[in-house]
Amino acid sequence: AALTQATSLAPQNPDAFTFLGMAYRIGKQHRLALRAFEKAKDLAPKSVSAWATLGDVLFELKEFQAARDILDLGLKACGDHPALLEKALAATMMLDDAPGAVAYLERELKVAPQHEQAWLNLANLSMLTGDFDRAEKVAKQLLERNPKQWEAHFVLGNLYAAVPLAPKAEAAYRKAIELAPGNWRPMVNLATLFLEGTSASQYAEAAKLLDQAATIEPSDWRIAYNQALAFTRLKQADRALELVRRIQKQAPADHPMVAEARKLESNLLEAAR
Repeated sequence: AALTQATSLAPQNPDAFTFLGMAYRIGKQHRLALRAFEKAKDLAPKSVSAWATLGDVLFELKEFQAARDILDLGLKACGDHPALLEKALAATMMLDDAPGAVAYLERELKVAPQHEQAWLNLANLSMLTGDFDRAEKVAKQLLERNPKQWEAHFVLGNLYAAVPLAPKAEAAYRKAIELAPGNWRPMVNLATLFLEGTSASQYAEAAKLLDQAATIEPSDWRIAYNQALAFTRLKQADRALELVRRIQKQAPADHPMVAEARKLESNLLEAAR
């Protein structure tokens, strides 16, 4: 009530409408919040926070196209501000528009080249859209800025594994593991790369990598399933069966690895006959 009175006393003050919108937002009255923030934006059309907050409320309402549209208007009014570009990117991702997301990231990096996550996002999205050359170029540009950026090596590993260029993928994953020894993801991806090959020594290393990854992230059932695959490749069926049965017993019934574990168990039992 006090904030509503404030907007009556100062109808040209954008802050009054901003605070009123915040109160409505906290009270989950999103439509009233939108009206207040719209007024604040109209009174202060160059305010980045006004446009950003308006986009946030629309995002909370899952009106992603409307959020993107309003943020585009904000970008026209305020210029390419990183905060508005980040929020527009989020809305675009929810719309499953990867090319559109790439465009926002390219704009963001022109005004905020120090934002490492934007480089990583651009590399990953370029890979998703099939532009492997740009993905490689972007990841390498990030490594020129920060040679110890382990995620850039991880992205390159994923890229080379997809091409496929197994030796280059292995080198990139090993560098990622060296720089981030406490992160399990490059361990799992390197192990997966080895399991797709034909070398018994690589199968053995895959099992060791997965054992290490499971120690770091014991709740990820994909790791347990890949461990079972490694033991299958190593012809250690008993250990593989133990893992797939544990997955079926302990993992949530709707987890995709449960169905995969059931198939692998069936294959193992069939092979043993």
